[in-house]
Amino acid sequence: LEQFPLFTNLEVLAVEVPEALDSGVIRLIQSASQTLTKVNLSSSKITTATLEELKKCVNLDWLSLDNCQFKENPFDAL
Repeated sequence: LEQFPLFTNLEVLAVEVPEALDSGVIRLIQSASQTLTKVNLSSSKITTATLEELKKCVNLDWLSLDNCQFKENPFDAL
């Protein structure tokens, strides 16, 4: 993900990887925080930092975390 250019008009983000997402995904979320409306992180390992960045997406109206593995307690970030 770090190889992708920054997407400033991203509306939908779907990522399904078995590794922690913070390095590349947070950068994408930061650049698209005003336009992002849907995020699917199903079957991925996520951390509290990822959820903290998602809170900055003011237009986010749909989030899927099915079968996610959390590295910390996710409710701390929510």
